[in-house]
Amino acid sequence: MEKKEKFDSDFNKKDITTSAWFWNYMEDYWHNNREFPESVENHLNRKADLVNGKVPSSQLPNYLPLTGGAVTGNTFIKPRLAIQRTTDNSDFIAINAGTNKAVVKNPDNPSEENVFIGWFKSDDFPAVGNAPYCQLNHSNARMALRAGVNERPDCTLIVNGKGYIDNIVTNTHGTSQDWKQAFDWGNHNFAGYLKARGAHQDAYAANIDYPISITDYAGGTGFHSTYGNSLHIKGINTWHSRLDIPTDGDRIELWQGINTTTMSKRGYLPVIEEGQNVATQSWVANNYGNQTLSVGNEGNVGQQLTLSNGNSVQITNNFVACRDGSRNPNDIKPNENGQRVRYDFANANTVGGSGNYAGVMTYSPWDGTTASTGDSSYQLAFANQIGLNAGGAPMLKIRNGIDNTWSNTWYKIWSEGDFSKTDINNWNNIANTATTQSWVESQDYATHSFVEESLNKIASEHIDPDYSISARSNLNTIIITDQYPVQFLKLESDLAPGKQMTIINTAPFDIEVHKDGNIVDIVRSEETNEYYITRQQRLVKKGFYGNAKILS
Repeated sequence: MEKKEKFDSDFNKKDITTSAWFWNYMEDYWHNNREFPESVENHLNRKADLVNGKVPSSQLPNYLPLTGGAVTGNTFIKPRLAIQRTTDNSDFIAINAGTNKAVVKNPDNPSEENVFIGWFKSDDFPAVGNAPYCQLNHSNARMALRAGVNERPDCTLIVNGKGYIDNIVTNTHGTSQDWKQAFDWGNHNFAGYLKARGAHQDAYAANIDYPISITDYAGGTGFHSTYGNSLHIKGINTWHSRLDIPTDGDRIELWQGINTTTMSKRGYLPVIEEGQNVATQSWVANNYGNQTLSVGNEGNVGQQLTLSNGNSVQITNNFVACRDGSRNPNDIKPNENGQRVRYDFANANTVGGSGNYAGVMTYSPWDGTTASTGDSSYQLAFANQIGLNAGGAPMLKIRNGIDNTWSNTWYKIWSEGDFSKTDINNWNNIANTATTQSWVESQDYATHSFVEESLNKIASEHIDPDYSISARSNLNTIIITDQYPVQFLKLESDLAPGKQMTIINTAPFDIEVHKDGNIVDIVRSEETNEYYITRQQRLVKKGFYGNAKILS
Protein backbone atom coordinates (compact mmCIF):
# COMPACT_ATOMS: atom_id res chain seq x y z
CA MET A 1 0.00 0.00 0.00
CA GLU A 2 1.04 3.58 -0.52
CA LYS A 3 2.10 5.77 2.32
CA LYS A 4 -0.44 7.81 4.21
CA GLU A 5 1.39 11.08 3.57
CA LYS A 6 0.51 10.90 -0.04
CA PHE A 7 -3.17 11.36 0.66
CA ASP A 8 -2.91 14.23 3.14
CA SER A 9 -3.49 16.93 0.55
CA ASP A 10 -6.75 15.22 -0.54
CA PHE A 11 -8.46 15.47 2.88
CA ASN A 12 -11.12 18.02 3.50
CA LYS A 13 -13.05 18.21 6.73
CA LYS A 14 -16.27 18.51 4.80
CA ASP A 15 -15.44 15.34 2.88
CA ILE A 16 -14.89 13.14 5.91
CA THR A 17 -17.06 9.96 5.61
CA THR A 18 -18.67 7.77 8.23
CA SER A 19 -16.85 4.83 9.66
CA ALA A 20 -19.28 2.35 8.11
CA TRP A 21 -18.83 3.81 4.63
CA PHE A 22 -15.13 3.68 5.02
CA TRP A 23 -14.88 0.07 5.98
CA ASN A 24 -17.32 -0.99 3.26
CA TYR A 25 -15.16 0.86 0.79
CA MET A 26 -12.07 -0.84 2.08
CA GLU A 27 -13.66 -4.30 1.92
CA ASP A 28 -14.77 -3.71 -1.65
CA TYR A 29 -11.32 -2.49 -2.56
CA TRP A 30 -9.77 -5.55 -1.00
CA HIS A 31 -11.94 -8.07 -2.83
CA ASN A 32 -11.76 -6.34 -6.18
CA ASN A 33 -7.98 -6.33 -6.13
CA ARG A 34 -7.42 -9.72 -4.50
CA GLU A 35 -6.19 -12.60 -6.54
CA PHE A 36 -7.38 -16.15 -5.56
CA PRO A 37 -5.68 -19.39 -6.31
CA GLU A 38 -7.09 -21.31 -9.27
CA SER A 39 -8.46 -24.11 -7.05
CA VAL A 40 -10.49 -21.61 -5.01
CA GLU A 41 -11.98 -20.00 -8.14
CA ASN A 42 -13.15 -23.38 -9.40
CA HIS A 43 -15.00 -23.97 -6.16
CA LEU A 44 -16.63 -20.56 -6.21
CA ASN A 45 -17.83 -21.07 -9.76
CA ARG A 46 -19.76 -24.12 -8.56
CA LYS A 47 -21.61 -22.30 -5.78
CA ALA A 48 -25.40 -21.66 -5.93
CA ASP A 49 -26.60 -18.12 -6.53
CA LEU A 50 -29.90 -16.58 -5.39
CA VAL A 51 -32.20 -15.46 -8.17
CA ASN A 52 -35.09 -13.34 -6.84
CA GLY A 53 -34.42 -14.75 -3.41
CA LYS A 54 -34.47 -18.40 -4.59
CA VAL A 55 -31.91 -20.95 -5.78
CA PRO A 56 -32.77 -22.14 -9.36
CA SER A 57 -33.44 -25.84 -9.69
CA SER A 58 -30.66 -26.12 -12.27
CA GLN A 59 -28.11 -25.28 -9.55
CA LEU A 60 -29.44 -27.86 -7.08
CA PRO A 61 -27.83 -31.34 -6.81
CA ASN A 62 -29.80 -34.26 -8.22
CA TYR A 63 -28.37 -36.96 -5.96
CA LEU A 64 -27.87 -37.82 -2.28
CA PRO A 65 -24.30 -38.35 -1.04
CA LEU A 66 -24.15 -42.01 -0.04
CA THR A 67 -21.28 -44.02 1.30
CA GLY A 68 -21.48 -47.77 0.90
CA GLY A 69 -25.24 -47.62 0.31
CA ALA A 70 -25.98 -46.12 3.75
CA VAL A 71 -26.91 -42.63 4.78
CA THR A 72 -23.85 -40.83 6.12
CA GLY A 73 -24.86 -38.76 9.10
CA ASN A 74 -28.23 -37.89 10.48
CA THR A 75 -29.16 -35.09 8.06
CA PHE A 76 -27.94 -33.60 4.80
CA ILE A 77 -28.65 -30.01 5.70
CA LYS A 78 -26.30 -28.26 8.04
CA PRO A 79 -27.89 -27.83 11.46
CA ARG A 80 -29.59 -24.48 12.00
CA LEU A 81 -29.38 -23.71 8.28
CA ALA A 82 -32.13 -21.21 7.41
CA ILE A 83 -33.38 -21.71 3.83
CA GLN A 84 -35.92 -18.85 4.00
CA ARG A 85 -36.86 -16.29 6.55
CA THR A 86 -40.45 -15.74 7.76
CA THR A 87 -42.24 -12.50 8.59
CA ASP A 88 -40.93 -12.56 12.14
CA ASN A 89 -37.37 -13.10 10.79
CA SER A 90 -37.33 -16.72 12.03
CA ASP A 91 -36.31 -19.74 10.02
CA PHE A 92 -38.83 -21.06 7.49
CA ILE A 93 -37.27 -24.53 7.76
CA ALA A 94 -35.33 -25.09 10.92
CA ILE A 95 -33.25 -28.22 11.49
CA ASN A 96 -32.10 -29.09 14.96
CA ALA A 97 -28.99 -31.25 15.18
CA GLY A 98 -29.81 -32.39 18.68
CA THR A 99 -33.29 -33.75 17.97
CA ASN A 100 -32.80 -34.58 14.27
CA LYS A 101 -36.14 -32.92 13.46
CA ALA A 102 -37.11 -30.47 10.74
CA VAL A 103 -39.88 -27.97 11.47
CA VAL A 104 -41.55 -26.20 8.53
CA LYS A 105 -43.32 -22.97 9.45
CA ASN A 106 -45.98 -20.94 7.68
CA PRO A 107 -44.16 -17.88 6.31
CA ASP A 108 -47.23 -15.69 6.84
CA ASN A 109 -47.99 -17.08 10.31
CA PRO A 110 -44.77 -18.33 11.92
CA SER A 111 -46.64 -19.63 14.97
CA GLU A 112 -48.27 -22.26 12.74
CA GLU A 113 -45.87 -25.17 12.30
CA ASN A 114 -47.40 -27.19 9.51
CA VAL A 115 -45.06 -30.17 9.29
CA PHE A 116 -42.90 -31.84 11.86
CA ILE A 117 -40.35 -34.28 10.46
CA GLY A 118 -37.76 -36.43 12.18
CA TRP A 119 -35.31 -39.11 11.12
CA PHE A 120 -34.31 -41.88 13.50
CA LYS A 121 -31.87 -44.76 13.43
CA SER A 122 -33.87 -46.94 15.84
CA ASP A 123 -37.42 -48.32 15.83
CA ASP A 124 -38.33 -46.39 18.97
CA PHE A 125 -40.86 -43.71 17.95
CA PRO A 126 -41.40 -40.76 20.28
CA ALA A 127 -44.83 -40.19 21.81
CA VAL A 128 -47.39 -38.26 19.78
CA GLY A 129 -47.15 -34.59 20.61
CA ASN A 130 -49.42 -31.63 19.90
CA ALA A 131 -48.12 -31.05 16.37
CA PRO A 132 -48.54 -33.11 13.19
CA TYR A 133 -45.43 -34.95 12.17
CA CYS A 134 -43.89 -37.52 9.86
CA GLN A 135 -41.42 -39.96 11.46
CA LEU A 136 -39.16 -42.34 9.57
CA ASN A 137 -36.81 -45.15 10.62
CA HIS A 138 -35.25 -48.15 8.92
CA SER A 139 -38.39 -50.22 8.46
CA ASN A 140 -41.44 -48.17 9.44
CA ALA A 141 -43.06 -44.81 8.83
CA ARG A 142 -45.62 -42.93 10.87
CA MET A 143 -47.57 -39.81 9.93
CA ALA A 144 -49.86 -37.83 12.23
CA LEU A 145 -52.42 -35.31 11.00
CA ARG A 146 -54.20 -32.56 12.88
CA ALA A 147 -56.91 -29.98 12.33
CA GLY A 148 -55.51 -26.94 14.17
CA VAL A 149 -52.34 -25.39 15.48
CA ASN A 150 -52.66 -26.30 19.14
CA GLU A 151 -54.75 -29.47 18.80
CA ARG A 152 -53.69 -33.06 19.31
CA PRO A 153 -53.30 -34.98 16.03
CA ASP A 154 -56.63 -36.49 14.96
CA CYS A 155 -55.31 -39.42 12.92
CA THR A 156 -52.10 -41.42 12.76
CA LEU A 157 -51.17 -43.51 9.71
CA ILE A 158 -48.64 -46.34 10.26
CA VAL A 159 -46.94 -47.99 7.25
CA ASN A 160 -44.85 -51.14 7.63
CA GLY A 161 -41.83 -51.88 5.51
CA LYS A 162 -43.93 -54.56 3.81
CA GLY A 163 -45.44 -51.91 1.55
CA TYR A 164 -49.00 -51.65 2.96
CA ILE A 165 -50.83 -49.68 5.63
CA ASP A 166 -50.63 -51.59 8.91
CA ASN A 167 -52.95 -49.46 11.02
CA ILE A 168 -54.84 -46.16 11.14
CA VAL A 169 -55.06 -44.63 14.61
CA THR A 170 -57.59 -41.88 15.36
CA ASN A 171 -57.79 -39.67 18.41
CA THR A 172 -61.50 -40.30 19.20
CA HIS A 173 -62.76 -43.23 17.03
CA GLY A 174 -60.30 -46.05 17.63
CA THR A 175 -58.09 -47.76 15.07
CA SER A 176 -58.66 -49.57 11.79
CA GLN A 177 -57.71 -52.80 13.54
CA ASP A 178 -60.53 -52.14 16.03
CA TRP A 179 -62.93 -51.55 13.15
CA LYS A 180 -61.97 -54.82 11.50
CA GLN A 181 -62.45 -56.71 14.77
CA ALA A 182 -65.88 -55.12 15.25
CA PHE A 183 -66.86 -56.04 11.68
CA ASP A 184 -65.77 -59.64 12.24
CA TRP A 185 -67.91 -59.76 15.36
CA GLY A 186 -70.91 -58.46 13.44
CA ASN A 187 -71.10 -55.37 15.67
CA HIS A 188 -72.33 -53.02 12.94
CA ASN A 189 -73.73 -49.61 13.68
CA PHE A 190 -76.47 -49.36 11.06
CA ALA A 191 -77.48 -45.87 12.18
CA GLY A 192 -74.84 -44.37 9.96
CA TYR A 193 -75.29 -46.56 6.89
CA LEU A 194 -78.27 -44.73 5.35
CA LYS A 195 -78.71 -41.06 6.17
CA ALA A 196 -81.70 -38.78 5.69
CA ARG A 197 -81.13 -36.46 2.71
CA GLY A 198 -83.54 -33.67 3.64
CA ALA A 199 -86.75 -32.66 1.90
CA HIS A 200 -88.10 -33.85 -1.46
CA GLN A 201 -91.15 -31.75 -2.36
CA ASP A 202 -91.98 -32.88 -5.92
CA ALA A 203 -93.56 -36.32 -6.19
CA TYR A 204 -93.09 -36.34 -9.97
CA ALA A 205 -89.29 -35.91 -9.85
CA ALA A 206 -86.88 -38.80 -9.22
CA ASN A 207 -84.13 -38.41 -6.65
CA ILE A 208 -81.00 -39.34 -8.65
CA ASP A 209 -78.28 -38.26 -6.20
CA TYR A 210 -77.87 -41.53 -4.27
CA PRO A 211 -78.53 -45.25 -4.92
CA ILE A 212 -80.70 -45.37 -1.77
CA SER A 213 -81.88 -42.30 0.11
CA ILE A 214 -84.48 -41.19 2.63
CA THR A 215 -86.29 -37.85 2.41
CA ASP A 216 -89.24 -36.06 3.97
CA TYR A 217 -92.09 -34.18 2.34
CA ALA A 218 -94.45 -31.60 3.81
CA GLY A 219 -97.30 -30.54 1.56
CA GLY A 220 -95.26 -30.98 -1.62
CA THR A 221 -96.57 -31.38 -5.17
CA GLY A 222 -98.32 -34.65 -5.99
CA PHE A 223 -98.12 -36.30 -2.57
CA HIS A 224 -101.29 -37.92 -1.23
CA SER A 225 -100.93 -36.73 2.37
CA THR A 226 -99.74 -33.62 4.14
CA TYR A 227 -96.61 -35.05 5.76
CA GLY A 228 -94.56 -38.20 5.32
CA ASN A 229 -91.28 -39.97 4.55
CA SER A 230 -90.04 -41.27 1.21
CA LEU A 231 -87.65 -44.13 0.45
CA HIS A 232 -85.86 -43.62 -2.90
CA ILE A 233 -84.17 -46.44 -4.83
CA LYS A 234 -82.01 -45.69 -7.88
CA GLY A 235 -81.20 -48.75 -10.00
CA ILE A 236 -78.16 -49.23 -12.21
CA ASN A 237 -80.39 -49.17 -15.31
CA THR A 238 -81.99 -45.75 -14.60
CA TRP A 239 -84.99 -47.42 -13.00
CA HIS A 240 -86.24 -45.27 -10.17
CA SER A 241 -88.70 -46.38 -7.45
CA ARG A 242 -90.06 -44.57 -4.41
CA LEU A 243 -92.31 -45.49 -1.49
CA ASP A 244 -94.22 -42.62 0.13
CA ILE A 245 -95.11 -43.44 3.76
CA PRO A 246 -97.55 -40.90 5.25
CA THR A 247 -97.87 -39.80 8.84
CA ASP A 248 -101.60 -39.05 8.42
CA GLY A 249 -102.74 -40.91 5.29
CA ASP A 250 -104.55 -44.18 4.71
CA ARG A 251 -102.15 -45.81 2.24
CA ILE A 252 -98.50 -46.26 1.22
CA GLU A 253 -97.95 -45.21 -2.41
CA LEU A 254 -95.51 -46.68 -4.96
CA TRP A 255 -94.07 -44.30 -7.60
CA GLN A 256 -91.77 -45.40 -10.43
CA GLY A 257 -89.85 -43.99 -13.34
CA ILE A 258 -88.46 -46.53 -15.83
CA ASN A 259 -85.73 -45.10 -18.08
CA THR A 260 -86.89 -41.61 -17.09
CA THR A 261 -86.51 -39.28 -14.14
CA THR A 262 -90.20 -38.36 -14.28
CA MET A 263 -92.08 -40.42 -11.69
CA SER A 264 -95.65 -41.68 -11.99
CA LYS A 265 -97.86 -43.37 -9.43
CA ARG A 266 -97.94 -47.17 -9.86
CA GLY A 267 -100.32 -48.12 -7.04
CA TYR A 268 -100.68 -48.23 -3.29
CA LEU A 269 -100.91 -50.45 -0.24
CA PRO A 270 -103.81 -49.65 2.11
CA VAL A 271 -103.06 -48.94 5.77
CA ILE A 272 -105.43 -51.14 7.80
CA GLU A 273 -105.94 -49.83 11.31
CA GLU A 274 -106.53 -52.06 14.33
CA GLY A 275 -110.12 -53.34 14.28
CA GLN A 276 -110.84 -51.89 10.83
CA ASN A 277 -112.68 -54.03 8.28
CA VAL A 278 -110.99 -54.55 4.92
CA ALA A 279 -113.05 -53.14 2.07
CA THR A 280 -113.99 -55.58 -0.66
CA GLN A 281 -113.85 -54.97 -4.39
CA SER A 282 -116.51 -55.98 -6.88
CA TRP A 283 -115.76 -58.82 -9.25
CA VAL A 284 -114.78 -57.59 -12.70
CA ALA A 285 -115.41 -60.38 -15.18
CA ASN A 286 -113.18 -58.82 -17.87
CA ASN A 287 -110.14 -59.23 -15.60
CA TYR A 288 -110.42 -63.01 -15.70
CA GLY A 289 -110.43 -65.43 -18.58
CA ASN A 290 -113.64 -67.27 -19.38
CA GLN A 291 -113.81 -70.83 -18.09
CA THR A 292 -116.19 -73.65 -18.93
CA LEU A 293 -117.54 -75.73 -16.04
CA SER A 294 -118.36 -79.39 -16.50
CA VAL A 295 -120.18 -81.51 -13.91
CA GLY A 296 -119.55 -85.21 -13.44
CA ASN A 297 -122.05 -87.85 -12.38
CA GLU A 298 -122.96 -87.95 -8.70
CA GLY A 299 -121.72 -91.01 -6.89
CA ASN A 300 -121.46 -92.28 -3.36
CA VAL A 301 -118.42 -90.10 -2.68
CA GLY A 302 -119.82 -86.93 -4.25
CA GLN A 303 -119.63 -85.08 -7.55
CA GLN A 304 -116.68 -83.75 -9.60
CA LEU A 305 -116.69 -80.15 -10.88
CA THR A 306 -114.01 -79.41 -13.52
CA LEU A 307 -112.96 -76.14 -15.21
CA SER A 308 -111.70 -76.00 -18.79
CA ASN A 309 -108.20 -75.15 -17.49
CA GLY A 310 -108.07 -78.57 -15.82
CA ASN A 311 -108.67 -77.46 -12.24
CA SER A 312 -111.31 -79.53 -10.46
CA VAL A 313 -112.95 -79.96 -7.09
CA GLN A 314 -114.84 -82.83 -5.49
CA ILE A 315 -118.09 -81.82 -3.80
CA THR A 316 -120.41 -83.90 -1.63
CA ASN A 317 -123.92 -82.67 -2.35
CA ASN A 318 -125.79 -85.90 -1.63
CA PHE A 319 -126.18 -85.23 2.10
CA VAL A 320 -128.09 -82.53 3.95
CA ALA A 321 -126.70 -81.35 7.28
CA CYS A 322 -128.81 -81.17 10.42
CA ARG A 323 -128.12 -78.14 12.57
CA ASP A 324 -127.81 -78.26 16.34
CA GLY A 325 -128.93 -74.83 17.54
CA SER A 326 -131.26 -73.85 20.37
CA ARG A 327 -133.16 -77.15 19.95
CA ASN A 328 -136.47 -75.25 20.02
CA PRO A 329 -138.38 -75.16 16.71
CA ASN A 330 -140.15 -71.95 17.78
CA ASP A 331 -136.82 -70.11 17.35
CA ILE A 332 -136.94 -70.83 13.59
CA LYS A 333 -139.35 -68.24 12.19
CA PRO A 334 -141.71 -68.97 9.25
CA ASN A 335 -140.24 -66.06 7.24
CA GLU A 336 -136.60 -66.90 8.03
CA ASN A 337 -135.76 -69.39 5.25
CA GLY A 338 -137.59 -68.32 2.13
CA GLN A 339 -137.75 -70.94 -0.64
CA ARG A 340 -135.52 -73.31 1.30
CA VAL A 341 -135.60 -76.39 3.50
CA ARG A 342 -133.61 -76.83 6.69
CA TYR A 343 -133.26 -79.59 9.29
CA ASP A 344 -132.72 -79.02 13.00
CA PHE A 345 -132.05 -81.05 16.13
CA ALA A 346 -134.78 -80.46 18.79
CA ASN A 347 -135.81 -81.49 22.27
CA ALA A 348 -138.63 -84.09 22.18
CA ASN A 349 -140.91 -82.16 24.53
CA THR A 350 -140.96 -79.13 22.18
CA VAL A 351 -142.97 -81.17 19.64
CA GLY A 352 -145.03 -83.32 22.07
CA GLY A 353 -142.84 -86.37 21.57
CA SER A 354 -141.51 -89.00 23.95
CA GLY A 355 -137.90 -89.62 24.93
CA ASN A 356 -135.09 -87.08 24.76
CA TYR A 357 -134.77 -85.70 21.25
CA ALA A 358 -136.60 -85.16 17.98
CA GLY A 359 -135.94 -83.77 14.51
CA VAL A 360 -137.70 -80.86 12.77
CA MET A 361 -137.84 -80.05 9.06
CA THR A 362 -138.77 -76.44 8.21
CA TYR A 363 -140.03 -75.83 4.66
CA SER A 364 -140.88 -72.43 3.17
CA PRO A 365 -142.32 -72.76 -0.37
CA TRP A 366 -142.15 -68.96 -0.72
CA ASP A 367 -141.00 -66.31 1.76
CA GLY A 368 -143.47 -67.08 4.57
CA THR A 369 -144.89 -63.55 4.83
CA THR A 370 -148.42 -62.24 4.77
CA ALA A 371 -147.44 -59.31 2.59
CA SER A 372 -146.27 -61.48 -0.30
CA THR A 373 -149.42 -63.68 -0.26
CA GLY A 374 -146.99 -66.59 -0.48
CA ASP A 375 -149.04 -68.42 2.18
CA SER A 376 -147.74 -70.60 4.99
CA SER A 377 -144.43 -72.14 5.89
CA TYR A 378 -144.48 -75.62 7.46
CA GLN A 379 -142.71 -77.61 10.12
CA LEU A 380 -142.68 -81.41 10.19
CA ALA A 381 -141.58 -83.08 13.45
CA PHE A 382 -140.05 -86.56 13.69
CA ALA A 383 -140.40 -88.06 17.20
CA ASN A 384 -141.08 -91.12 19.31
CA GLN A 385 -144.78 -91.58 20.12
CA ILE A 386 -143.99 -93.53 23.29
CA GLY A 387 -140.90 -94.98 24.90
CA LEU A 388 -137.21 -94.18 24.64
CA ASN A 389 -134.46 -95.23 22.22
CA ALA A 390 -136.87 -96.66 19.62
CA GLY A 391 -138.77 -98.50 22.36
CA GLY A 392 -142.16 -97.49 20.89
CA ALA A 393 -143.85 -96.45 17.68
CA PRO A 394 -142.61 -93.36 15.78
CA MET A 395 -144.83 -90.49 14.78
CA LEU A 396 -145.00 -87.42 12.57
CA LYS A 397 -146.52 -84.09 13.51
CA ILE A 398 -147.08 -81.05 11.32
CA ARG A 399 -147.96 -77.41 11.81
CA ASN A 400 -147.98 -74.22 9.79
CA GLY A 401 -147.06 -70.60 10.39
CA ILE A 402 -146.78 -67.15 8.82
CA ASP A 403 -144.53 -64.13 9.43
CA ASN A 404 -143.03 -64.55 12.94
CA THR A 405 -145.55 -66.98 14.45
CA TRP A 406 -146.17 -70.71 14.21
CA SER A 407 -149.52 -72.39 14.89
CA ASN A 408 -150.07 -73.37 18.52
CA THR A 409 -151.02 -76.93 17.64
CA TRP A 410 -148.99 -79.78 16.23
CA TYR A 411 -151.29 -82.06 14.22
CA LYS A 412 -150.44 -85.70 14.51
CA ILE A 413 -150.32 -87.78 11.34
CA TRP A 414 -151.93 -91.11 12.27
CA SER A 415 -150.39 -94.31 10.99
CA GLU A 416 -150.56 -98.08 11.38
CA GLY A 417 -148.61 -97.55 14.54
CA ASP A 418 -151.86 -96.25 16.00
CA PHE A 419 -154.41 -98.66 14.39
CA SER A 420 -154.52 -101.28 11.68
CA LYS A 421 -156.49 -101.60 8.45
CA THR A 422 -158.78 -104.12 10.14
CA ASP A 423 -159.61 -101.58 12.83
CA ILE A 424 -160.58 -99.09 10.18
CA ASN A 425 -162.78 -101.61 8.36
CA ASN A 426 -164.54 -102.57 11.58
CA TRP A 427 -165.26 -98.96 12.36
CA ASN A 428 -166.69 -98.48 8.93
CA ASN A 429 -168.90 -101.56 9.34
CA ILE A 430 -170.15 -100.39 12.71
CA ALA A 431 -171.08 -97.00 11.37
CA ASN A 432 -172.54 -97.99 8.01
CA THR A 433 -174.36 -101.33 8.30
CA ALA A 434 -177.74 -101.91 9.90
CA THR A 435 -176.67 -105.42 10.83
CA THR A 436 -173.86 -104.06 12.95
CA GLN A 437 -176.12 -101.55 14.55
CA SER A 438 -178.65 -104.26 15.43
CA TRP A 439 -175.89 -106.45 16.77
CA VAL A 440 -174.60 -103.64 18.92
CA GLU A 441 -178.04 -103.05 20.33
CA SER A 442 -178.59 -106.76 20.92
CA GLN A 443 -175.42 -106.89 22.94
CA ASP A 444 -176.86 -104.30 25.23
CA TYR A 445 -174.28 -101.73 24.10
CA ALA A 446 -175.19 -98.16 24.78
CA THR A 447 -176.65 -96.25 21.92
CA HIS A 448 -174.98 -93.24 20.44
CA SER A 449 -177.48 -90.85 21.97
CA PHE A 450 -177.02 -92.44 25.37
CA VAL A 451 -173.29 -92.18 25.16
CA GLU A 452 -173.56 -88.58 24.03
CA GLU A 453 -175.86 -87.67 26.88
CA SER A 454 -173.73 -89.44 29.44
CA LEU A 455 -170.56 -87.72 28.28
CA ASN A 456 -172.21 -84.40 28.83
CA LYS A 457 -172.59 -85.25 32.50
CA ILE A 458 -169.06 -86.56 33.07
CA ALA A 459 -166.13 -84.38 34.10
CA SER A 460 -163.14 -84.47 31.72
CA GLU A 461 -159.43 -83.98 32.35
CA HIS A 462 -156.82 -82.85 29.84
CA ILE A 463 -153.07 -82.87 30.69
CA ASP A 464 -150.78 -81.00 28.27
CA PRO A 465 -153.29 -81.36 25.42
CA ASP A 466 -151.93 -81.20 21.87
CA TYR A 467 -155.42 -80.51 20.51
CA SER A 468 -158.08 -77.83 20.77
CA ILE A 469 -160.39 -77.89 23.83
CA SER A 470 -164.13 -78.16 23.04
CA ALA A 471 -165.41 -78.24 26.67
CA ARG A 472 -168.11 -80.86 26.04
CA SER A 473 -168.18 -82.13 29.62
CA ASN A 474 -169.91 -80.44 32.48
CA LEU A 475 -166.58 -79.86 34.20
CA ASN A 476 -163.47 -79.54 32.04
CA THR A 477 -160.09 -79.45 33.78
CA ILE A 478 -156.94 -78.59 31.75
CA ILE A 479 -153.57 -79.08 33.51
CA ILE A 480 -150.43 -77.53 32.00
CA THR A 481 -147.04 -78.89 33.14
CA ASP A 482 -143.42 -78.02 32.37
CA GLN A 483 -143.54 -80.62 29.56
CA TYR A 484 -146.08 -78.59 27.61
CA PRO A 485 -144.48 -77.97 24.18
CA VAL A 486 -145.98 -74.55 23.46
CA GLN A 487 -146.98 -71.47 25.40
CA PHE A 488 -150.62 -71.20 24.39
CA LEU A 489 -153.88 -73.19 24.75
CA LYS A 490 -156.36 -73.19 21.89
CA LEU A 491 -160.15 -73.34 22.49
CA GLU A 492 -162.56 -74.42 19.79
CA SER A 493 -164.88 -71.75 18.44
CA ASP A 494 -168.01 -73.81 19.18
CA LEU A 495 -168.00 -74.21 22.97
CA ALA A 496 -170.79 -76.12 24.73
CA PRO A 497 -173.14 -73.75 26.69
CA GLY A 498 -173.55 -74.20 30.43
CA LYS A 499 -170.18 -75.92 30.89
CA GLN A 500 -167.38 -74.99 33.26
CA MET A 501 -163.67 -75.00 32.54
CA THR A 502 -160.66 -74.79 34.84
CA ILE A 503 -157.11 -74.18 33.57
CA ILE A 504 -154.31 -75.03 36.04
CA ASN A 505 -150.84 -73.78 34.94
CA THR A 506 -147.98 -75.48 36.84
CA ALA A 507 -145.43 -74.70 34.11
CA PRO A 508 -142.65 -72.13 34.71
CA PHE A 509 -144.03 -69.95 31.89
CA ASP A 510 -147.29 -68.13 31.15
CA ILE A 511 -149.98 -69.68 28.88
CA GLU A 512 -152.00 -67.66 26.39
CA VAL A 513 -155.65 -68.69 25.88
CA HIS A 514 -156.58 -68.43 22.17
CA LYS A 515 -160.09 -68.45 20.69
CA ASP A 516 -161.06 -67.59 17.12
CA GLY A 517 -157.45 -66.50 16.44
CA ASN A 518 -157.38 -64.00 19.31
CA ILE A 519 -155.73 -63.97 22.74
CA VAL A 520 -158.67 -63.84 25.16
CA ASP A 521 -156.78 -64.43 28.42
CA ILE A 522 -153.40 -65.30 29.98
CA VAL A 523 -152.91 -67.90 32.70
CA ARG A 524 -149.83 -66.89 34.68
CA SER A 525 -147.28 -69.41 35.91
CA GLU A 526 -148.50 -71.30 39.02
CA GLU A 527 -152.01 -69.77 38.71
CA THR A 528 -155.50 -71.34 38.26
CA ASN A 529 -158.20 -69.64 36.15
CA GLU A 530 -161.90 -70.70 36.22
CA TYR A 531 -164.37 -70.03 33.38
CA TYR A 532 -168.09 -70.50 32.60
CA ILE A 533 -169.66 -70.83 29.13
CA THR A 534 -172.96 -68.98 28.72
CA ARG A 535 -175.91 -70.02 26.56
CA GLN A 536 -174.62 -67.56 23.97
CA GLN A 537 -171.33 -69.55 24.03
CA ARG A 538 -169.50 -66.61 25.56
CA LEU A 539 -166.53 -67.37 27.82
CA VAL A 540 -166.79 -65.74 31.27
CA LYS A 541 -163.84 -65.68 33.67
CA LYS A 542 -165.03 -66.50 37.18
CA GLY A 543 -161.76 -65.71 38.87
CA PHE A 544 -158.18 -66.89 39.53
CA TYR A 545 -155.91 -67.86 42.39
CA GLY A 546 -152.24 -68.72 42.76
CA ASN A 547 -149.81 -71.32 44.11
CA ALA A 548 -150.79 -74.09 41.71
CA LYS A 549 -148.31 -76.96 42.04
CA ILE A 550 -147.97 -80.66 41.28
CA LEU A 551 -147.33 -82.19 44.68
CA SER A 552 -146.64 -85.82 43.77
